[in-house]
Amino acid sequence: MKYISMDIGENELLGTEDQMAIELNQFRKLQRKLNGESWNEFYENYLCALGEKASGNRALHLYESQDWKKVGNTGSILIIVGTTICGMFTFTSYASVIVIGSLNFMSTLVATLLKFYQPELKAQAHLQASQRYGRLHRKIALELNLNRTDRDKSDGLCNYSKQEYDRIIEEAPVLTKKTLRWFRNEIGDLEEPCALPDILNTIQPIHVNRNT
Repeated sequence: MKYISMDIGENELLGTEDQMAIELNQFRKLQRKLNGESWNEFYENYLCALGEKASGNRALHLYESQDWKKVGNTGSILIIVGTTICGMFTFTSYASVIVIGSLNFMSTLVATLLKFYQPELKAQAHLQASQRYGRLHRKIALELNLNRTDRDKSDGLCNYSKQEYDRIIEEAPVLTKKTLRWFRNEIGDLEEPCALPDILNTIQPIHVNRNT
């Protein structure tokens, strides 16, 4: 009798597990349905514009990082060349004194400018900002490429994307006018219009939804 009761308990346990699996499957279907119903064109357009702005900012900061990296490398090369040439000369004539003195002055000046502008630190800061914008762009692009039922809920994803975008803007270093001019020349070849980074627009119109 004990064996029979134990067998019945196992059957009941299996039945409970099957019922839980069915309920879990129904819950997931309901959740996907709610996720799909939470989306509309307004949320999709908003996220799309935010992702395109993040993509533009990524390109801006990547260009700025490469530009500052070039400045740092150029300054370092000038210092190396100047100190190397100075080591090869000897004070044998008045001309050699002038050459060595001029090279030492230029090397010291370049080293001081590098210390003042800190191009390596600025290049790293812009690179990190570019990477953060890139992660946000990939996140938004991935979600919008999924079916509405397979995405995260619209309000949660929009709030996260907005807060992340604002945080990156506040922490990102300032861009130079040279980088902005480069970007304006680059976007002239776009096949279809995209939402541009806010820094490119001096005045931005605000759309007012007057529907009740």
